[in-house]
Amino acid sequence: MNRFSALVSLARAGFVLAREGAFLIIPADDLPLPARIGLRIANMLARKRAAESARSERLSKALNRLGPSWVKLGQFLATRPDVVGVQIAGDLELLQDQMEAFATSEAKAAIESSLGRPMDDMFATFDEPIAGAPGNAQR
Repeated sequence: MNRFSALVSLARAGFVLAREGAFLIIPADDLPLPARIGLRIANMLARKRAAESARSERLSKALNRLGPSWVKLGQFLATRPDVVGVQIAGDLELLQDQMEAFATSEAKAAIESSLGRPMDDMFATFDEPIAGAPGNAQR
């Protein structure tokens, strides 16, 4: 991934987090002025319904929209309350058992897009999933 596409990917992630209201949970009191301004701009991008939904729902929904890699990061951070704090770790626990199911074809397309090569060139086999979070059915 070159620098430009990395920047675009990061900007997209920031936009999705802002739209889903994930930044509304950040207290602005102790932030320096430039960070407070950035936070205020990000919070203006939040959907109205996002501001009315539960904090845990906002963060979970944003990471789900960003894709499986972001969800995996959220699941990992849920196990680290010493890093993200007890409240946010609790919110991220939703990602561990309430994930939306997605088709194997979507996973293959995301892998090929990310790595820039066909699946057959990289893997001998790529089977259907054999396990998932409770409540998730394969599509």
